[in-house]
Amino acid sequence: EMAARHDAQLRGAEQLGITVAKDAKDAEALLGDDDADETPMPRDITRALEPSAFVPIGYRKSDANHTACGTHNMPRDSKTAATDAKRFAEAAETAAKDSPGADVAQAVEFTVREALTGGWLEQSFLIARRDGDAAAASEGGKPKMAATPRTTIGSAAAAILGGGVRKSSSPTPSEDTTRVPPLCAEDTARWLFHTATSPSSDDDVVLGARNAILAAMGFEPDPAPHASPRWLCGTPTLRAPPVLPWHPRARNIIDALGKCGVVIDVETLGCSLGKFAEDGKKMTAAAKRKRDAQAAAAGDGLAQLCGRNKGDRAATARMYEDGSNRLRLQIFAAVQIAGAAAASARYAPRHHSRSDSITPVKGAQGADTAVHDGPHCWVMDDPAGAGDLLAVLAGVRLDPRAGAASGCVDFCASELLAAAAVADDEDWRVFRDAAAAKLARVGPTHTARLAAIQWVPWGTRREQEVQDLAALVAIRELVPLVSDRLPAPRG
Repeated sequence: EMAARHDAQLRGAEQLGITVAKDAKDAEALLGDDDADETPMPRDITRALEPSAFVPIGYRKSDANHTACGTHNMPRDSKTAATDAKRFAEAAETAAKDSPGADVAQAVEFTVREALTGGWLEQSFLIARRDGDAAAASEGGKPKMAATPRTTIGSAAAAILGGGVRKSSSPTPSEDTTRVPPLCAEDTARWLFHTATSPSSDDDVVLGARNAILAAMGFEPDPAPHASPRWLCGTPTLRAPPVLPWHPRARNIIDALGKCGVVIDVETLGCSLGKFAEDGKKMTAAAKRKRDAQAAAAGDGLAQLCGRNKGDRAATARMYEDGSNRLRLQIFAAVQIAGAAAASARYAPRHHSRSDSITPVKGAQGADTAVHDGPHCWVMDDPAGAGDLLAVLAGVRLDPRAGAASGCVDFCASELLAAAAVADDEDWRVFRDAAAAKLARVGPTHTARLAAIQWVPWGTRREQEVQDLAALVAIRELVPLVSDRLPAPRG
């Protein structure tokens, strides 16, 4: 009996040695393969962009029919024009009426379009910002002298001569900073946002409207379509950014992205890879049934971490190498405007304490009267919607076809987290829980979801709580699948 047991152990050891040698040979072959790389498998790729999110390279709507396509979302008369665009529309009407046979409506459309694409509207905002002569929406756009913005240095000349006193460091949302009057009217802000994110807008109009609304929020109107927004010189360190009468909410941004072909329902991102074939077309019912059968035969939804073949790498590489299409500029504009709105929201809290730098409310009594500043901080006003927006941004960021938008997506997400982090504890918990629950489900496999969680661009310990909680949610869903694969304990 002892001899038989010894022979069995010897045969087991020999078989184990053969298996280890075979695995070592296979591993050495994989490590020595020059074609091996870190390209993810096709099933691990998050496809957050539908085919409608792309247009052919070099495609411009105005090339085919400039009259029909180039003036979409433009007013046809001065009565329907936005407040800050009325002067352009009125000038066009006057000139057209003086010209026999001229089409007044067409003249207004093309004049307002030229004001956007030529940068005249954004320059008017920059000049108003520089001169302190802001247009007050409550007074029909009539200019008024703005109060002197508070700065961190009382006088530059006095500071150089030694007589100046530095009042404080860079302003924070908790400080009682001066409210800078708005540079544009409320209807102008709404019109600019709609024009910049509408799929029917011409590319030049999209960039012009985006630059105008960025200038109205205190950012540089950068002509580059893919660049992240940058503050104007001295903002917000030396002076607070201007208040936008109407801030786009998180839901407005999500709706705009959805109209441009972005998958905004994060729950469907888990099966987004199966919604489209490799050529970008929707899968047929038979193909879906075949895919579901293959998934059922695989056992569970655990991601495969190794064992990629050349076919998998080739299928993934085709997604990266497709150079026939490009992203819609409306997607860049929506993300850039969202990032700028989140950044300016940090300097526009919902309440200010009354002080000498703020005009007292009529009929208010007491020196510590709180002044309601309106729903400017949309991150605090809709924390759950902001959490959904963060998950949508994660899906776009992980889609390899949206690589050109990675910079502005990272900027938008980091400013979104920073703006939410200054909220009170209750609003912060609502945002954190909503964002973590959504982030833990971005991606078709657990590998993709781990990438979404790792991507979170947090900057402080409080912002990191979103990443930590999302990881806990993902682990909670992963544990049952791992437990099912473990062998049953021997009695």
